[in-house]
Amino acid sequence: MLLQSAVGALVALIPVAVWVSVSNIERDLDRRVRAALDVAERVGLDVTFAGQDVTVSCWVPIDDPMALMALMALMALIEDVRGVREARLGTSCSSVPSGAVAAGPGAPDSEVRQPGGVMLVELEDQPPGPDAAPSIETDTDEHPGRSEDGVALELSLTVAADFRDGRLTLSGVVPDTIARDVLIAAAETAIAPKNIVDELVIDIDSAIGVDDVDAALAGLATLIASAPAELVSGTARLNRGDLSLTGVFTTDDQREALLAVAERTGASIAITDRPVATVSDATALADLLNRVVAEDPILFETAGAVLTEDAKGVLDRVAAVAERYAEIAIRVVGYTDSRGDAATNLELSRRRAEAVVEALLDRGVTAPLTSVGRGERAPVTVDGVEDVEASRRVEFVVRADTP
Repeated sequence: MLLQSAVGALVALIPVAVWVSVSNIERDLDRRVRAALDVAERVGLDVTFAGQDVTVSCWVPIDDPMALMALMALMALIEDVRGVREARLGTSCSSVPSGAVAAGPGAPDSEVRQPGGVMLVELEDQPPGPDAAPSIETDTDEHPGRSEDGVALELSLTVAADFRDGRLTLSGVVPDTIARDVLIAAAETAIAPKNIVDELVIDIDSAIGVDDVDAALAGLATLIASAPAELVSGTARLNRGDLSLTGVFTTDDQREALLAVAERTGASIAITDRPVATVSDATALADLLNRVVAEDPILFETAGAVLTEDAKGVLDRVAAVAERYAEIAIRVVGYTDSRGDAATNLELSRRRAEAVVEALLDRGVTAPLTSVGRGERAPVTVDGVEDVEASRRVEFVVRADTP
């Protein structure tokens, strides 16, 4: 059941691309692939690339027909991912099911094609996986589902994924580490790992009484991977076998995407449009944006306007927070420290502010964005001495556009 659940959730990750914009697909493709491959390795799959071709092989054969069917569906969906030319499944995963048809004229004897276009291949040059099936950790040493005297506690399969201000918090109870890994991997397809908070508890008895754990976990994984791209804020919840999604959206396209993913997963849904900002809302939003970047500064390459890799996570948060209200305009203000030439610093601050605007536009911020550089005009001082690191900063000014 654990492998089937993990494969089912992996299947759920790929169709997410249907519901996000092309720019989001391009930006997140590498992160999605890496997350999926991480889980694939944990459940006993080896994935290799040859140019644009992908091959998946199994450490041990999969005998469960439903699990094999889910894996075949995963392969078919991988073929639909932009940049993938062909997805192949090694025959190490199973004996060839009945109904397989030849791959076509000239195909090697070791290859057969399944209905739906997925190819099973015998991997002659592929090194075998581990001699034994991978072990699955279940945290049996610590059993959160029982008190110290062994009395059963009321822990059931209840998980919440709460998306607020660019952070996603996973909380609740799951049956094993595979389930936890799958949900975290789903989160990483939508959220930078540094913005994910894992508060999940493992209890092996939590799935007792749930009719279809595989479908429940796969559905939740789909909601987790889909919702942050379409929501300003919200919560995806699994309560035993029941899925629900609540939250605030920005555009009609996002609303339609959320309704579609809810229908696909069987989740109940309650979503609303974001509110229009008042003057006090705009002031509070500016304070929040500036607090975010004070705690986690937006960093640039030395003496340049190129954003560092570390800046991506905080920019994701800024973009999410910036979407909280409608009818606002945001100005990005760049500053430098007072060292060096004043004119050079002014130009550098201007280019850095522009780089932040471009990064926020890439992340789908809908508010009108402008930028300005202030150079070294407002250094940050502590006891009369400039704090050089703090002086090199970006700040935000938010205006309510309501009459």
